[in-house]
This record gives sequence, C-alpha cells and structure tokens, in this order.
Amino acid sequence: STEVQPADTAVDETDSRVSALYSSIEIGKLTDTSVLFGRGEINLNGEKRCIERDKRKHIYHISSHSHNKSLEDKSVSIDKPSGSVGSFLDEDLPVRYLVRYLTSSFLLSGHAGLLVPDRAVRVSVKVLALNCVGLAVMVMPSLMAEPLYTDAIGELELQQHIDDVLRFHSHSDPQLGASVGTVIGQFIRASLVHGCGQYNDFGRPGLPLSSLLEVLCKLLVHESSVTARGALGGLGLCLGELLHSLHAAVILSVLPHLVNTASNLYWLVKVELCDLLSGLPLSYTDHVESSSSYSTTGSSIPLRPADRFSHRVLTAVLIPLLADQDPRV
Repeated sequence: STEVQPADTAVDETDSRVSALYSSIEIGKLTDTSVLFGRGEINLNGEKRCIERDKRKHIYHISSHSHNKSLEDKSVSIDKPSGSVGSFLDEDLPVRYLVRYLTSSFLLSGHAGLLVPDRAVRVSVKVLALNCVGLAVMVMPSLMAEPLYTDAIGELELQQHIDDVLRFHSHSDPQLGASVGTVIGQFIRASLVHGCGQYNDFGRPGLPLSSLLEVLCKLLVHESSVTARGALGGLGLCLGELLHSLHAAVILSVLPHLVNTASNLYWLVKVELCDLLSGLPLSYTDHVESSSSYSTTGSSIPLRPADRFSHRVLTAVLIPLLADQDPRV
C-alpha cells in the first residue's frame, strides 16, 4: 500500500521549494532619502540618477519570450528628439512640468505636427492624458501655446507646441475626438475667463477662436455618437462665456449646427442637446442676431420671428423631439 504523507508535511515541503527558488533573487532596497519616480531615481535634494541600463536589460531578459520579439514590436520605439521637459522640483509652477510630461510621454512625438502612434501608446491612455491636459489648461490656458521642451534649439515655428494635441480631433477613435472637443471647450472658457471676456490665442496659428469653433462643429456632425457628445460637452462649457464676451457674434456660425444635431439618431445625443439648449439665454442670442443683422445690412429692420434662433429651437428641435419614439427624449 502507498503511504500517504500528512498534509502538514506536504505544505512544509512546498514552502521549502518556494524558499529555495527565490532565495537567490536580489531584491535591493529603497533608500530613505530618495523616491522612485518614473524611470529615474530622484532624491530629495533634487539630484537625479538614472537607473542602470544593465539592470533594466536584465529585467527584460528574464522572460523567455523576450528573445523572440518580432520586427513589428521593435518598431514601437519612437525616434524622439532629445529635449528636457523640466522637473517638478523646478522653481516654475509644477503644472507646467505636468503638462509637458504627459504630452511628451503619451501624446506628442517631439516633431512639429507629429503625434505618438497608437502602436506605442494605447488609445485609452491617450484619452486619460488628454483629459488631464484639459483640466490643467482650465487653470492656466497659456499652457496650450507653450513649447514641448524647455531647452529646444532652433526656430520657434519648427518646435512642437502643446496645442498639437488638438490634432487628435481627426483620429479614427471616437473617444479621442470626444476628448479633444472637451479640451477645446475648456480652453476657450479659460481664455475668456482669464481675459475678462477677451479671447487670447497666444499667437499660435492653431488657436484662433473661429478655427476652434469650426473643429467643434465638425465633431458635432461626426458619425460616432461618442464624438458628438464630446463636442456638445465642449460647446456647453464655452457658449455661455462666449455670449457674455466681446466675441459673442462668433456663435452665429455654431447655432445652425446645434439645430441640425436634433436629427442625430442616438437618444443620448438628443437629451444632451436639450440640456445644452436649456442653459442658453435665448434673449442674448436674439440680441446678438439683431446686432449682427444691423451691422451687416445697416438697417434697423428687426429679424422676423421665424428667423430667430429662439424660434427655430422651438419649432425645429424641441417640439419635434416631443414626438420622439424614445420616452427619455
């Protein structure tokens, strides 16, 4: 007969084998005066020491499949220019370093007009990074116009700037388009608030108010409901400030697109459109339309009631949506 070992003896033998397996692994320790940050080790005195490349290579070669990487996997690495994004220990505001670090790590390639490809950074990570950049821009809108690297050499026009993140509006993934719509709305709102009603494009060719609103209108009619909702969210952030600013007339190019959005097939887009329209002061839109009509024609003849945006919202959006098949609408 086979002798059965007690359970306690089997457990002890298993523990012994595990201990022998890991006894030769060198764990190392973290010094009391330093913190591990990203890929480098930074002590509290501000001195930075990069981790030895040999140790990193050793870690990579632990797994057996690391020796059989395909050429496609090797092409993930991006030829980024050597530049500094600064440090959170700099005398400058830490939010500047935060935005540069996020964009250089996950969004921008370092070359003007070129973005980080999807094979190098997941789309979901890019979406999260864009959302963080948008929140930082609401605190300091001038960040959008700053160069990516603090020590870039050469002509300023050839350097990559933070506003290149808005190029993701043409990305095939709808989540990125929605995030760009939100970032644009946050930037316009922050610029108007900081400028007390005066918009500032900070001298960047990609940041004129009309160009940003044109991008939002393009996203509004996107085939994806996710992108359309992001554009609605961006417009909801900035339209109120625009109506109370010195640039109120620019919204006249946006209002027809809002009316056309009522034909979107997705119920949640219709609901969010109604929420956006309910927050617009229609008396302000009527005043802007009347002022724009007078400055164009030079006559004091008021617009017909049927031509006013407030009337079109009622007859072309709200009343038709009352007959929508979805009760939530």
